[in-house]
Amino acid sequence: MKCDNCKNNCYHPGGSHHAVAEGLSDPFPSAHCTKGHWNDGPENIENYQGVDPWLNCPDFEVKDA
Repeated sequence: MKCDNCKNNCYHPGGSHHAVAEGLSDPFPSAHCTKGHWNDGPENIENYQGVDPWLNCPDFEVKDA
């Protein structure tokens, strides 16, 4: 999925200070799009019959290496 290489793909390990700062006590890792396209992982691509709904995302920016 194109989101995998986007700098707007934000990942927080379980128990990170981000979870605490948001008032959560969830020990599980989480991910979200900083532009608000998805939360807790991109939608399962099978739900879109093999078509990546974010293929032409206007907010896509390549992660810095």
